[in-house]
Amino acid sequence: MRDIGQYQRDTFNTDSIAVLLGPASALFGRGSTSGVINSVSKQPLLTPLAALTVSGGQIDYWRGTGDFNLPLSETAAARKH
Repeated sequence: MRDIGQYQRDTFNTDSIAVLLGPASALFGRGSTSGVINSVSKQPLLTPLAALTVSGGQIDYWRGTGDFNLPLSETAAARKH
């Protein structure tokens, strides 16, 4: 599937981003000549986690996000962003 990238992606679920410069077709077959962006999503962890983030700005801008991780057993966990 081709992604033309003409929309903004929210980064609340992003754990890391890797940028590969150069021709994308050298690694992935057909593609563009400008490079590739690899975005890695957050994964559930086996340790408890609760994080809240609030940000604000001009013209009544505000935003709140939460990141919650719940271990279900010794080998399973759930994460909600």
